[in-house]
Amino acid sequence: MTATYWSPDAPREKKRVLCESPQHHIPCTPEEPCGYCDDGYQTRWFSDCPSVKLSNANTRDIGGLLGLGRETCGTIRHADIPAILRRIMVVKAKDSERAHLVRESSDTRGPTRVVQDDNGVDRISTGPRMIDCGNQDAHTIARLNALQHLLVWAQERGYDVSWG
Repeated sequence: MTATYWSPDAPREKKRVLCESPQHHIPCTPEEPCGYCDDGYQTRWFSDCPSVKLSNANTRDIGGLLGLGRETCGTIRHADIPAILRRIMVVKAKDSERAHLVRESSDTRGPTRVVQDDNGVDRISTGPRMIDCGNQDAHTIARLNALQHLLVWAQERGYDVSWG
């Protein structure tokens, strides 16, 4: 799952654009719609507002670093943006603030065992597989930079920033 930071009050413009069919390798034209659309066009919202999309795990990590809590949704009021920007600068300047987020990637598999199915046939069964892609300090800095860019944009225009 993911969470997107953005400014919901920022102006948006609704436009009709050629369909970008979510189905792979199916051409879509106004003459031959793909089935996802009715006429080869879809309605999309466009905004100049930057957005930052993070996994829920990264959203909780960044929220924890910035004092926003570990929630996967919330709002930063316009009046609170300067304090969050100051906190971003401190976190970016001090490695010790981010050190706990650095972790190696891992690939853990559950135990393999032989089980019998309902017909008495032996089957090899494995437990769950958990993959953690890890986190590098450079990735945390990149996320903070992207969020800083959005917050500065919102602050200059008088908007709140929400995520969820």
